[in-house]
Amino acid sequence: MLCRYKPFNVKLSKIPTFHKHKLTDSPIYEVTVRIVALSKDCREVLASGTGVVIAQNLILTAKHVLEDFIGKWETRKVDGEIIVESFNIWVIFISSDSGSLYHVFEVARCYLNPYSDQVLFHLDPRDKVGNLKDWKQVRLSLRLPKIGERVVCFGFSKSNINITKNKKVETDIHVYDEPHTSVGEIIEVFPEKRDSYRLNFPSARINARLDGGMSGGPVFNDTGNLIGIVCSGFNQADSAEHISYISLLWPLMATPIIQDDGSSYPLYNLAKEAIIGVDTIENIVLSKNTSNQFYKISYKR
Repeated sequence: MLCRYKPFNVKLSKIPTFHKHKLTDSPIYEVTVRIVALSKDCREVLASGTGVVIAQNLILTAKHVLEDFIGKWETRKVDGEIIVESFNIWVIFISSDSGSLYHVFEVARCYLNPYSDQVLFHLDPRDKVGNLKDWKQVRLSLRLPKIGERVVCFGFSKSNINITKNKKVETDIHVYDEPHTSVGEIIEVFPEKRDSYRLNFPSARINARLDGGMSGGPVFNDTGNLIGIVCSGFNQADSAEHISYISLLWPLMATPIIQDDGSSYPLYNLAKEAIIGVDTIENIVLSKNTSNQFYKISYKR
């Protein structure tokens, strides 16, 4: 039986705040991971985002985090010649019961959402030293948030990652993060899209500060439900209101989960079976698209 995550009992500030964490000083660490990519030769590493656990071995993050990795390694020029390289994606979990000990899990599969800035990472069940983990998970809210609703965002920013070889010629990765929570409120809601180019998916504008590296991190309401993930932020002067955006969760239900035989089913099925915790799926309308493998999805208001 899958472990359910007990909703947060959070008390949010009435004004926007940006707070730096000490390692493991918050229960939020039990459902969040740092996402990094490592080149095949283990010489380069890139930390680009944050992820949140929504089911056993299933991590939600922003699709542009994956695109950052592809842009760095998949195709690039070396001495004028275009070469294609491969890389591995790892998620790093900080154990709350062992200080600053990191557990590293490799991403086995990626499931891209066709309608939003969202991707699911399916992890190998064992970490790099062979340990199994019984993940805790968040509860998703698929409802549209209300203007003025208080939210708290979390993410790992300002990462410094060093790679060394130990005496056994094994790769040691040392991660130095600055985890932050940022509190604000919903300013605008875009049920379908904000525009046709940059934010052409359901999203909301908030006045919380969001720094680089927080992309894909969780956004909770004051009942502890996940209402979105970090998308982008435009930090203003200290005296000005921050302009930031989060992607809303209802399009996530159309994400195709590809099986070994090539067939697929929507994430919606896992919500119906209570493998993923959601507040309600009554507003979600899903239908099979006969022209491709994707599912059509809409939100009934």
